[in-house]
Amino acid sequence: FSKEGSRLTLLDLSFNGVGEGGAKAIADVLSQPSALLRKLNLTGNDLGKDGCAHLSAMLQLNASLETLTLARCGICSEGAELLAQGILQNHTLQHLDVGRNSVGAAGASALLGVTRANSYLHTLNLQDNGLDTTAGVQMAAALTGSIDGLPVLWRFDGGPAEGVAGGDGEKPLGARFSLKPQGCVEDVDTPGGSLLRHLNLRHNSLGSAGSASLLAAISAGTRIQTLSLAWNGLGMGAAMALAGLFSPTSRCILQELDLRDNHLGD
Repeated sequence: FSKEGSRLTLLDLSFNGVGEGGAKAIADVLSQPSALLRKLNLTGNDLGKDGCAHLSAMLQLNASLETLTLARCGICSEGAELLAQGILQNHTLQHLDVGRNSVGAAGASALLGVTRANSYLHTLNLQDNGLDTTAGVQMAAALTGSIDGLPVLWRFDGGPAEGVAGGDGEKPLGARFSLKPQGCVEDVDTPGGSLLRHLNLRHNSLGSAGSASLLAAISAGTRIQTLSLAWNGLGMGAAMALAGLFSPTSRCILQELDLRDNHLGD
């Protein structure tokens, strides 16, 4: 798949017991100037952090890969951060799937942060990564590029947002989410926000505060057109935050929003 004249554009190595050594071998081949492969599927292999390090180095050199699928690959936050470093220098990758891993808040934020500078990556799958409220807040900051990584903290009228550090976790009677984030998100122009177009966050645990922060970031200015927040335990608080997407000052260009199974009426 790197030889001149080769017609192989897709390689599926899912569930093949590929480890760190195998990842290095694949990365070495794809780092060659003659590499032509466009789609690589490594789903269900135990790549871990070291495997991600090899793939990161490859991404900085590769000029052909457009789709990289790394679902169920044992990727932790450090592995995701390494991948982000490689993507920052890459000019061909368009689709990245790291679903069903454990990238954590730091890993997810690193990957989303890269999309503010890299206009080539337009689809990111982060489903089933155990991302919680804190992760949602941090990802919102990554999408908009708030100063010094200042988290976008949403507050209920009368206290810190539920699940956010400093909050008491109690919602005042009749409280609703403010549609103004703390920090500098409201001052960020659309060109400074994420250039990502499709984001899949289904089957996580973002909750009301985490999802509301993300919706605020999208309203403040990103290129996201498709967003899935299905199965995230959003609740009524997030439903209220949806109003921000339709406000006169919203810069949202969202076309498709998946909110299935979130009990928004509870």
